[in-house]
Amino acid sequence: RLGAAPFIVLVKPDFPARDLRAFIDLLKANPGKYTHNSSGVGGAQHLVTALFLAKAGLDALHVPFQGSGPALAALLGGQVDFGFDTPAAAGRLVSSGQLRALAITSAQPSALVPGVPPIAAAGGPADYDVTSWFGVMVPTGTPRPVIDRMAEEIRQGAAGQELRDRFAGIGMSVDGALGPEPFMASLRSAWATFDPVIRQLGIRAE
Repeated sequence: RLGAAPFIVLVKPDFPARDLRAFIDLLKANPGKYTHNSSGVGGAQHLVTALFLAKAGLDALHVPFQGSGPALAALLGGQVDFGFDTPAAAGRLVSSGQLRALAITSAQPSALVPGVPPIAAAGGPADYDVTSWFGVMVPTGTPRPVIDRMAEEIRQGAAGQELRDRFAGIGMSVDGALGPEPFMASLRSAWATFDPVIRQLGIRAE
């Protein structure tokens, strides 16, 4: 795994809740009233939002779109009330004031979204920690010496400033080139985290 980025909890500037704690209280007081977007059923935005709602005990209506662009446009246009998106997609909209960031989904603050607190620190579920990631994979059965050589080359590249600058340009931070075994462990952990929500809601990729 080369890089990672949190998702941002996003609302329009005129949304009545000014911070995440007030946002949670508002949704709890109005179950099923508020709507959220996603790039499609079973996509990353759908899953990270569904996990947050489940952990916070909230009920909101999911409105899927065909891709993250239309989903973000619907949030900007006021057709939905809130959404989760990446710094690459929404960072400039937050800095320009077109959207307001309530929190980020990683456990730690992120330089990609300065000044915006993690969900756990902003009054949300204490165990919520989700990031998007960028990694390198090879087919099953690839010889181990090939994997080890690739991993070492990637690790060396990740230590350089050029890759960090390139990743910053796409809204991600280099996380030190997590090696093959830790990367697989992180994937298994993510599967274990999302599987109960997927099963509970009957989510199927479309």
